[in-house]
Amino acid sequence: MLILHRGRGKHHLSLNPRSKKGLLTLVLFILVFTIPLAVALTTTIIHTVPPTNTQVISSVCSTLTLSNPITIPTGSGIELLTCGSNPAFSSTTGSSTPSFSLPTGYDSLRYLPADSNALTNCGNGSGSLLTSGAAVSFATGSWDYCAVYSNAPALGLSTFTITWAQ
Repeated sequence: MLILHRGRGKHHLSLNPRSKKGLLTLVLFILVFTIPLAVALTTTIIHTVPPTNTQVISSVCSTLTLSNPITIPTGSGIELLTCGSNPAFSSTTGSSTPSFSLPTGYDSLRYLPADSNALTNCGNGSGSLLTSGAAVSFATGSWDYCAVYSNAPALGLSTFTITWAQ
Protein backbone atom coordinates (compact mmCIF):
# COMPACT_ATOMS: atom_id res chain seq x y z
CA MET A 1 0.00 0.00 0.00
CA LEU A 2 1.20 3.49 -0.91
CA ILE A 3 1.18 6.11 1.77
CA LEU A 4 1.41 9.83 1.03
CA HIS A 5 3.35 11.74 3.65
CA ARG A 6 3.05 15.48 4.05
CA GLY A 7 5.33 17.58 5.93
CA ARG A 8 6.71 21.10 5.81
CA GLY A 9 5.88 21.69 2.18
CA LYS A 10 7.30 18.40 1.02
CA HIS A 11 5.38 15.42 -0.09
CA HIS A 12 6.73 11.91 -0.54
CA LEU A 13 5.40 8.42 -1.05
CA SER A 14 6.43 5.33 0.79
CA LEU A 15 5.48 1.67 0.66
CA ASN A 16 4.77 -0.44 3.61
CA PRO A 17 7.00 -3.58 3.80
CA ARG A 18 4.29 -5.95 2.51
CA SER A 19 3.75 -3.76 -0.55
CA LYS A 20 7.50 -3.62 -1.24
CA LYS A 21 7.61 -7.42 -1.35
CA GLY A 22 4.63 -7.54 -3.74
CA LEU A 23 6.13 -4.90 -6.02
CA LEU A 24 9.47 -6.73 -6.07
CA THR A 25 7.66 -9.97 -6.97
CA LEU A 26 5.83 -8.21 -9.81
CA VAL A 27 9.05 -6.70 -11.21
CA LEU A 28 10.82 -10.08 -11.06
CA PHE A 29 7.86 -11.78 -12.75
CA ILE A 30 7.93 -9.25 -15.58
CA LEU A 31 11.69 -9.64 -16.05
CA VAL A 32 11.64 -13.43 -15.94
CA PHE A 33 8.89 -13.78 -18.54
CA THR A 34 9.40 -10.81 -20.86
CA ILE A 35 13.17 -11.02 -21.45
CA PRO A 36 13.07 -14.63 -22.77
CA LEU A 37 10.06 -13.69 -24.87
CA ALA A 38 11.95 -10.77 -26.38
CA VAL A 39 14.96 -13.01 -27.06
CA ALA A 40 12.75 -15.69 -28.61
CA LEU A 41 11.15 -13.15 -30.91
CA THR A 42 14.52 -11.85 -32.12
CA THR A 43 16.37 -15.16 -32.56
CA THR A 44 17.66 -15.64 -36.10
CA ILE A 45 17.28 -19.02 -37.78
CA ILE A 46 20.62 -20.32 -39.05
CA HIS A 47 21.04 -23.07 -41.66
CA THR A 48 24.38 -24.56 -42.63
CA VAL A 49 24.63 -25.84 -46.19
CA PRO A 50 27.27 -28.54 -46.66
CA PRO A 51 29.86 -28.10 -49.41
CA THR A 52 29.39 -29.94 -52.66
CA ASN A 53 31.84 -32.57 -53.80
CA THR A 54 32.72 -32.13 -57.44
CA GLN A 55 32.74 -35.56 -59.07
CA VAL A 56 35.74 -35.49 -61.42
CA ILE A 57 35.64 -39.18 -62.45
CA SER A 58 32.51 -41.10 -63.47
CA SER A 59 31.86 -44.44 -65.13
CA VAL A 60 28.90 -46.34 -66.55
CA CYS A 61 30.17 -49.71 -65.31
CA SER A 62 31.76 -51.26 -62.25
CA THR A 63 33.41 -54.22 -63.99
CA LEU A 64 35.73 -53.46 -66.89
CA THR A 65 35.98 -55.47 -70.10
CA LEU A 66 39.34 -56.90 -71.21
CA SER A 67 40.35 -56.47 -74.85
CA ASN A 68 41.82 -60.02 -74.78
CA PRO A 69 40.38 -62.14 -71.95
CA ILE A 70 42.67 -65.11 -72.72
CA THR A 71 46.24 -64.77 -71.47
CA ILE A 72 48.99 -67.22 -72.43
CA PRO A 73 50.94 -68.41 -69.36
CA THR A 74 54.34 -66.69 -69.14
CA GLY A 75 53.18 -64.45 -71.99
CA SER A 76 53.49 -60.68 -72.31
CA GLY A 77 51.15 -58.12 -73.77
CA ILE A 78 48.61 -55.42 -73.16
CA GLU A 79 44.99 -55.27 -72.08
CA LEU A 80 42.78 -52.37 -73.08
CA LEU A 81 40.23 -52.00 -70.29
CA THR A 82 36.87 -50.47 -71.26
CA CYS A 83 33.21 -50.58 -70.28
CA GLY A 84 32.37 -52.74 -73.28
CA SER A 85 31.55 -50.34 -76.10
CA ASN A 86 31.81 -47.37 -73.69
CA PRO A 87 34.90 -45.67 -72.27
CA ALA A 88 36.26 -47.03 -68.99
CA PHE A 89 35.61 -43.62 -67.40
CA SER A 90 34.90 -39.98 -68.15
CA SER A 91 36.28 -36.91 -66.47
CA THR A 92 35.53 -33.27 -65.96
CA THR A 93 38.29 -30.76 -65.41
CA GLY A 94 39.82 -31.36 -62.01
CA SER A 95 42.04 -33.61 -59.96
CA SER A 96 41.47 -37.13 -58.68
CA THR A 97 43.71 -39.73 -57.02
CA PRO A 98 43.71 -43.41 -58.01
CA SER A 99 44.32 -46.19 -55.55
CA PHE A 100 45.16 -49.71 -56.77
CA SER A 101 47.55 -52.61 -56.30
CA LEU A 102 48.62 -54.45 -59.43
CA PRO A 103 48.66 -58.23 -58.97
CA THR A 104 51.47 -60.50 -60.12
CA GLY A 105 52.01 -60.30 -63.86
CA TYR A 106 50.90 -56.69 -64.36
CA ASP A 107 53.75 -54.22 -64.90
CA SER A 108 51.96 -50.90 -65.26
CA LEU A 109 48.63 -49.18 -65.69
CA ARG A 110 48.06 -46.19 -67.94
CA TYR A 111 45.08 -44.18 -69.14
CA LEU A 112 44.60 -42.86 -72.65
CA PRO A 113 41.85 -41.20 -74.70
CA ALA A 114 38.99 -43.55 -75.50
CA ASP A 115 38.79 -43.46 -79.29
CA SER A 116 38.91 -45.83 -82.24
CA ASN A 117 42.73 -46.03 -81.97
CA ALA A 118 42.82 -46.84 -78.24
CA LEU A 119 43.92 -50.47 -78.64
CA THR A 120 46.70 -49.53 -81.12
CA ASN A 121 47.78 -46.61 -78.95
CA CYS A 122 47.81 -48.86 -75.88
CA GLY A 123 50.12 -51.27 -77.74
CA ASN A 124 52.54 -48.58 -78.82
CA GLY A 125 52.97 -47.18 -75.30
CA SER A 126 50.69 -44.15 -75.57
CA GLY A 127 48.90 -42.83 -72.54
CA SER A 128 49.81 -41.50 -69.13
CA LEU A 129 51.20 -43.72 -66.39
CA LEU A 130 49.02 -44.06 -63.29
CA THR A 131 50.69 -44.33 -59.90
CA SER A 132 48.60 -45.43 -56.95
CA GLY A 133 48.25 -42.53 -54.50
CA ALA A 134 49.44 -39.86 -56.95
CA ALA A 135 46.89 -37.22 -58.00
CA VAL A 136 46.04 -36.89 -61.68
CA SER A 137 44.91 -33.62 -63.25
CA PHE A 138 42.25 -34.20 -65.88
CA ALA A 139 40.75 -32.20 -68.69
CA THR A 140 37.21 -33.04 -69.72
CA GLY A 141 37.31 -36.26 -71.71
CA SER A 142 36.64 -39.98 -72.07
CA TRP A 143 39.34 -42.47 -71.15
CA ASP A 144 40.30 -46.14 -71.26
CA TYR A 145 42.88 -47.97 -69.19
CA CYS A 146 45.86 -49.76 -70.70
CA ALA A 147 47.44 -52.50 -68.59
CA VAL A 148 50.85 -53.85 -69.56
CA TYR A 149 51.75 -57.34 -68.37
CA SER A 150 54.65 -59.77 -68.67
CA ASN A 151 55.36 -63.30 -67.48
CA ALA A 152 51.65 -63.92 -66.91
CA PRO A 153 50.93 -66.49 -64.18
CA ALA A 154 49.86 -70.01 -65.26
CA LEU A 155 46.28 -69.42 -64.03
CA GLY A 156 46.01 -66.06 -65.78
CA LEU A 157 46.05 -62.49 -64.61
CA SER A 158 44.20 -61.78 -61.36
CA THR A 159 41.50 -59.22 -60.79
CA PHE A 160 42.21 -55.87 -59.15
CA THR A 161 40.26 -52.77 -58.19
CA ILE A 162 40.89 -49.13 -59.06
CA THR A 163 39.36 -46.59 -56.68
CA TRP A 164 39.35 -42.87 -57.42
CA ALA A 165 39.29 -40.35 -54.58
CA GLN A 166 37.76 -37.08 -55.70
